[in-house]
Amino acid sequence: MVNRPTFFFLRFGEGAQVDWWVLLLSGPGTFLETSLDGAAECADISGLLPSLPGARLAPCWGHAWVDAERVNEIPRSVQMMGGLQRRVREALDLLRARQFR
Repeated sequence: MVNRPTFFFLRFGEGAQVDWWVLLLSGPGTFLETSLDGAAECADISGLLPSLPGARLAPCWGHAWVDAERVNEIPRSVQMMGGLQRRVREALDLLRARQFR
């Protein structure tokens, strides 16, 4: 029998050009497909990894895995999408309110 991760997936916010989703995994997560043209969409993040607390390079171009509980530790010198830290806090608050852990 294969152990598959269980998950909780919920949209918790909407913006003009983006929707915000929270995904809670129980077990390892992975990307099944890579971006077709990731380099056109994102910059190379590998140089920022030392500035991201506990970060691991993600298999999709220009992204890294960072524990949600540590996002607020990212230095202000690291440029991020506007409102990202606030949205992560909102997602964590939602998970805590629903007692998903």
